[in-house]
Amino acid sequence: MSRFLKWLSNKVRENANRSEKEEDKSSNNSDSGRNFYHNFERRENKIRKILEEQTADFQELRNLCWKGINDPILRAETWRILLNYEPAQKERRIPTLEKKREEYRSYIVEIYEERDDLNGILTQLDKDMPRTRQDFALFKKQCIQNMMRRILYILAIRNPASSYVQGLNELCVPFITVFLMPNYHCDPKRLSAPIEDPSQDLLLQVEADTYWCLANIMTFMHDFFMHSTPGVQRAMIKIGDVIKRVDPQLSAYMENADVTPISYAFRWVSCFMMREFPLHLGLYVWDAFIADEGGFHGLCGYLGAALVLNWKNELMQKNMSEMLQFLHKVPTQHWDIEEISMLLSRAFYFKSLFDDSPNHLG
Repeated sequence: MSRFLKWLSNKVRENANRSEKEEDKSSNNSDSGRNFYHNFERRENKIRKILEEQTADFQELRNLCWKGINDPILRAETWRILLNYEPAQKERRIPTLEKKREEYRSYIVEIYEERDDLNGILTQLDKDMPRTRQDFALFKKQCIQNMMRRILYILAIRNPASSYVQGLNELCVPFITVFLMPNYHCDPKRLSAPIEDPSQDLLLQVEADTYWCLANIMTFMHDFFMHSTPGVQRAMIKIGDVIKRVDPQLSAYMENADVTPISYAFRWVSCFMMREFPLHLGLYVWDAFIADEGGFHGLCGYLGAALVLNWKNELMQKNMSEMLQFLHKVPTQHWDIEEISMLLSRAFYFKSLFDDSPNHLG
């Protein structure tokens, strides 16, 4: 292991082991609070206080969300606020949500119900909907598949520059799950168990909230959703650059085997890592993505690099086909929050190091 990598690993470990006392002393410092802590209750009490204020402290909400949220009500509201869908001003939240949900319902009538069933977008959607998270009973339900079909069709029609690209269906999954959880028994650890259909009113509310949050992400990150996907390409390049800088030995081994990010990381980046972890852990990853000031694209490439580096010992024992098979289905199914904590801590440290000094890359 290079001296740089040893030093970097030690720094990541130091960050991951910071105490709650340290967090309190430096909660406004950009380097503090960037790790998950197991004391969710304490952190969520802080979030409740912030949300009760007349105007929520946006930056402090970011800092707390970054470390993960367990409470389904708090997570749903925090996501809506940080994605600029629900206002930070308390008195405006309910009226704004009611207005936006009604506006979305008008899109169903004006756009979806007037659709051309021969439209190529619908043809692709009809192929993708039955493939979406079929390991979960929730996403096998026709009401949920119909919901996603409407959301993605309306998004495509209202955003012709982006239209519909494969992978967008996977981005509906975390939003639908999170927005269902406060009012419906929807445990992301147990979505494979048989469950009843949610009420029609709840489905319409969840559908509208999912639409607007996804629309805001697409607006902010439109280059990820163009057919040429330049944003995805840049994120994959970043994965390779970070691996090369942090661990030249692993980078050279993978390059010699002709294993590059473009051959394994397209799904990682286009689905914002949602398929690479169990859903309940993927939601913690999205807590960090949504809270990060750089947005999804600011952290995603660094998380991808951290994931590859995590498996160095295994990868160094494999040939090309074995590496690709491994990376296409990274064995995270038995991970828990400790592994996600360390991975996100490492990704954030890479981001802090290389974003501040971009000449370190390449």
